[in-house]
Amino acid sequence: MRVWSTLRPIFIGTYPKEYVVKEIVNFGGRKMVPEIGRLAYGYIDYEQDLPKEEQEHYDLWPEVKEDPKLGAAAKALAEALEKSDMSKISKVLEKAYETNLIEDDDELVRAAHKYM
Repeated sequence: MRVWSTLRPIFIGTYPKEYVVKEIVNFGGRKMVPEIGRLAYGYIDYEQDLPKEEQEHYDLWPEVKEDPKLGAAAKALAEALEKSDMSKISKVLEKAYETNLIEDDDELVRAAHKYM
């Protein structure tokens, strides 16, 4: 599993070491990473999946997988976020919850970053 560090370069204490690391790559600065739709300082490849709690604790972003069911909602959210349209953001999230499309905001926000 590959995760990207979006807030800082990868260094001691910035990632969980309890899991088998295959490779760590720092970019030497921030660069746009299409796989996550945002800027990152580098990535870490793990042999296994990194639990979501660990990803969140260390501010690591996994690759946004194309999920056809999230596509339209993610695009709508990305558009609303780019326009800072709080009313539209709320409506998109509310509908996603009502239709059981998502269990928490992060799912849709991460998917939306791919369209920003």
